[in-house]
Amino acid sequence: VANWAILDGFTVTKGAATNAVNNEFGYGGGIYCDNGIIAIRNCIVTNNLASYRGGGIYIESVAGKHLITNCFIASNSVVGAGTSGGGGMHIVGPAIDIYNTTFVTNTTLGTARGGACYLDHNTDTGKFFNCAFYYNVSAHYGGAINHFDGNLEFRDTVFGWNRSGNYGGAVHVDDAGQTGTYYTCTFASNSSPERGGAVAIENVLATGPTLFSNCMFTANSESGTAATDGGGAVWAGQGMGLTFIGCVLSNNAAAQDGGAIRQYSTAATDQPFTLQNSTLHGNTAGNVGGALSIGTVNATKLVTNCVFRNNVATGNGGAIYDGIGPNALILDSDFSGN
Repeated sequence: VANWAILDGFTVTKGAATNAVNNEFGYGGGIYCDNGIIAIRNCIVTNNLASYRGGGIYIESVAGKHLITNCFIASNSVVGAGTSGGGGMHIVGPAIDIYNTTFVTNTTLGTARGGACYLDHNTDTGKFFNCAFYYNVSAHYGGAINHFDGNLEFRDTVFGWNRSGNYGGAVHVDDAGQTGTYYTCTFASNSSPERGGAVAIENVLATGPTLFSNCMFTANSESGTAATDGGGAVWAGQGMGLTFIGCVLSNNAAAQDGGAIRQYSTAATDQPFTLQNSTLHGNTAGNVGGALSIGTVNATKLVTNCVFRNNVATGNGGAIYDGIGPNALILDSDFSGN
């Protein structure tokens, strides 16, 4: 498609874009849109294949905002390497708004990223509202979503049983340069072998902390044992700030540090960590910080009005481990059974 198009009520299935070279002939197994604006509504995109980008959908443009709403995107795949990915879809350029759409059993193989979605160099805030991601698998980063550069906003979205081959069982954010916000989202039973059973955030020079508001993280797991691994639910590195408000993190597990959350940093310009009005219970860490491991160097670390119950660490800090030291403040919080 070019210029602009609306697809409404279609089923797109068993398409293939296969090519030995990483170029446009290996992009968009089901739908390919180059330098146009597209709206995809009430469609089923299933069982499509691409060699490099966008097994189901590939969109690239320099202007405008795309729309996907009320769609079902399932069992699409990408087989590729390097910057390839997006088993369900791959978006390059301006952001996309996605509403009421379900992504199921999409996959990437090799070193391709983002089992369901690969979002690349978005120049505006992308939105996922009332969406669901189930059983998507990436052989590399981001079992459901791999996000590279730009803002993302999630509302009322569920991530369940997604799996990555490296970081971020559900979501991997890399070199975003901006911020991410998650409102009333659920992350359940996602897993990764390294860094962030549900969410991994790295290499980010953001304008502010990533925000999780009224979110639930349950039964996510991370199995990496390297010194920098951990975060059964959420892992953040390179000084990335985190803010949790009104969240519940339960029964998450990390083989290394931070059964629920690990903020890892050696950066002098790191950002604050805030945990407010939240409950962390039944989380386990194979090393330190049964619920939470914080490692910011210079930024403030604030925990206020929180509950920590029945969290377990094999090493120090059954509830909280602060590996760096200064600027930590804990207020009006309850600790029991840790």
